[in-house]
Amino acid sequence: MVDKEKVEEVLDKTIRPYLAEHKGNIEIVKIQGGIIEVRLLGTCANCPSAKDTIEDVIDSSLKKIHDVKEVIIADPISDEMWNLAKKILNKEKIL
Repeated sequence: MVDKEKVEEVLDKTIRPYLAEHKGNIEIVKIQGGIIEVRLLGTCANCPSAKDTIEDVIDSSLKKIHDVKEVIIADPISDEMWNLAKKILNKEKIL
């Protein structure tokens, strides 16, 4: 089982400072079965190099943690935003 505290430690010491240089950040969406799903934030969220950042920086750093098999990027659209969009498209009443 992947230790979430260890993942946060690596994020804080290695990955977040790197992303901060580019006005970005990262959050853990979920950890399940050795797979860490992350979401890039700030300017990194829409960066054309996001895939390279995941592969070259984030994946390589987090795979050093025991039991981490893969790091994947989460859909940049939150569930809340997706549900709101569906309501608008279906012309549902929005409070």
